[in-house]
Amino acid sequence: MTRLDGPARGATIVLAGHPVPKGAGFRPATTPLAAALAGEPGVGRVIEVDATDGSAIVRAIGQSRGARVVVPVLMNEGATFDIVRRAAHSGRRGRIRLCLPLGTARAVADIGLALALKTCREAGWRARDVTVVCVGHGAARDPRAQRSTLDHAARIRRPRVFRGVMAAFIEAEPSFAATLASVRGRTVVVAFFLGRGRHVVEDVGAVVGRAGANVRYAGSIGEDRALETIVRRKVRAALRRG
Repeated sequence: MTRLDGPARGATIVLAGHPVPKGAGFRPATTPLAAALAGEPGVGRVIEVDATDGSAIVRAIGQSRGARVVVPVLMNEGATFDIVRRAAHSGRRGRIRLCLPLGTARAVADIGLALALKTCREAGWRARDVTVVCVGHGAARDPRAQRSTLDHAARIRRPRVFRGVMAAFIEAEPSFAATLASVRGRTVVVAFFLGRGRHVVEDVGAVVGRAGANVRYAGSIGEDRALETIVRRKVRAALRRG
């Protein structure tokens, strides 16, 4: 559990995200967001916590009796969000606001679109000649884990900027490897992950690396600074609700 302290009377913000392996190249999604919130007006303490550890979330919430905002730094309303929700509602006292998972924000699709367009420009490709593959984690036993990636892919597809836009998953169908192998022509891959863990660094990167010169990796939406704007908006909206 990491804690950043601000003004004593400010609200406590609990950022609940997935842990990632320690080591070069890996980074939890909560770390840059905590730094971005540290100077936000009205924010006092910012606490990073493991979203899969309900007791740790309860302890983090209990460190303050003032306003508390719990932000699930997750892509979906799946099994891990269930843990966060139960912890946030467990024996609560005072003002607690639970936000929807960060990855469900509609503006996340804008980040994916911008990353894909930037990659096309850098490659010298026309967007209308490119297929975009949006890859998410997914979970074979929980369809909720696919929802946000499917929604964001649909939003990116809607303006018809690209030749096509597809959604695929590491741990659900349609599989990322099979989907990428089925695409012909120029392809840009956008990873819909908030942290920089093994899936972003190794799994997606390795598949793209074997795919040839017609496939470019735009990186993950979690590495874009625009995500900081989204989390600030969520916190401000939660604090306005009182």
